[in-house]
Amino acid sequence: MTPPPSPKNPVPKPGSPPPGVRFALPTGAIWLSSLSGGEPEPELLAAGLKRCGQRDAGDWVAWGASSERAWVKGGRLSWKSALRHSTSRAFLGRSIPRLQEMGNLLELIERGLPAAEPLLAGVQHNRWGQPTMQFLATREVPGSVDLEAYLKGATSEQRVEVAASAGHLASRMHQAGFVHHNYYLRNLVRQPDGALTILDPWRGDFSQTASHYLTDLAGFVADAGPLLAEPDVERFLEAYGQESSGSVALPGHAVMRKATDLERRRIEKRNRRRRNRRS
Repeated sequence: MTPPPSPKNPVPKPGSPPPGVRFALPTGAIWLSSLSGGEPEPELLAAGLKRCGQRDAGDWVAWGASSERAWVKGGRLSWKSALRHSTSRAFLGRSIPRLQEMGNLLELIERGLPAAEPLLAGVQHNRWGQPTMQFLATREVPGSVDLEAYLKGATSEQRVEVAASAGHLASRMHQAGFVHHNYYLRNLVRQPDGALTILDPWRGDFSQTASHYLTDLAGFVADAGPLLAEPDVERFLEAYGQESSGSVALPGHAVMRKATDLERRRIEKRNRRRRNRRS
């Protein structure tokens, strides 16, 4: 029986990961959050622990009796990342990225949005309570293709279709109260029927306000700019506005276009600064 909300047992924030369990392993204890709520699938756990010992990346893994495929990503955390995420958890109530991503994906699915299904997430801490390793396994979206790869070979009609689908999905996501913060081509996949599926929403938040919606719109336009023509961008914004019939007040097209362009230039300037620092 679930205990009633109280100061010691508050109502979970939207996007909180499901309750986890502590497992003792030869390498130390690890905190696991599983979709099934029971013993983790051995193939997924083994793949996740393997990823934890490597640099942050991902691999496809076959699991279960039917040999389904899952994308397992994760890796070690630098001490700077560990400190940043520990501070964010303590002061902002956010979970470690892979656990936060699992919680956000489950909440998006619960609200009727197309998102990759998370299966298992894990995080390992050191003796001071700082996270040192993390991983997440998500079920493969059957027949899907990376949106960036699809656009590179798309016709003008297919580009318009993708732009409209991305606009509709962004509007539905915002009306559900969620801001992705990384609404880029690499975080969307196209299913065989043309529908899009959301990936990698670990930075997202259900407590954002309408002023943050332009970040997603501008991020998509800036990221997809080299692959979309100006009419495609207009179709993206038009589709976003057409879908905006819910209770959330979204900006009009003219205001949205101007603000999106300003935000896009800000994002591009920030990205150039980051590239210059690395070079």
